Amino acid sequence: MIIITIFQTVRNVIPQGNSKGLISTPFRYYIKKYKYNIIMADLKSKILDEAIEVCLKEMYRCSQPSADYDKLKEYVKEHPEEEKEFPTFKRYYLSNEQFNYIFNKYIEAYHLIPEWKNNIELIKDDFKTGSRKEKYKKDSYGEMVSEYVTTPPLRERIGNENTKKVLEMLDEISNFYKRDMDARYFSSAIRLGHSPTSNLKYVKEYWKDKGLEIEFEERHCDEDVFYDMDAFGVTSLKELEEHLIDPNDETEKTIS
Repeated sequence: MIIITIFQTVRNVIPQGNSKGLISTPFRYYIKKYKYNIIMADLKSKILDEAIEVCLKEMYRCSQPSADYDKLKEYVKEHPEEEKEFPTFKRYYLSNEQFNYIFNKYIEAYHLIPEWKNNIELIKDDFKTGSRKEKYKKDSYGEMVSEYVTTPPLRERIGNENTKKVLEMLDEISNFYKRDMDARYFSSAIRLGHSPTSNLKYVKEYWKDKGLEIEFEERHCDEDVFYDMDAFGVTSLKELEEHLIDPNDETEKTIS
């Protein structure tokens, strides 16, 4: 019965009378589709691994002290006991602001934006606080024009208890459907993996114990500052200031 159903499906998908004899081999279409899915899954996996790799490389390049991520990985292989005692990510500092800037840059570049999660959160927010809708009406000339009007929150329509049930149901739906898996994997690999720490105290203590006094920049900056650092190809605020200095301007400028 199953074979007959598959054969009938293939006859509907593959044109009749073709010269390659595909109808006589009904499973060829499914095998081809299966192989294609494997190839695409492998390609997506490679692209995802690449995104994680290049993101971490930039984070360590911009960390304090600046480091070569490839060399760090080799060092970890050669000194596993040291890594176990004091992990690499605790030796390098990256502010939360700069972390978020680099992280968001790569989720946009590799299209790893968690759209499913964002859409659910948007719906929940509209249910909680109200939204807007487009409404049409005639103007003074009798022409139909549109305007946006606010809509009340869900609790004003169905009450607090029912609203709570709806929001809980949305959470259940969000968790049940396994969407945005690549975006989730990327986020976990970066945030919970080996990205530099934002705890400057750990980093200072480590390098002080190594006999090195390093001058750190905390870099709690606006996003525009990191845009400028990207544009000039620099990894520190000090380097950026040198690029922004106008030789004809005698007033002292600082970056914040």
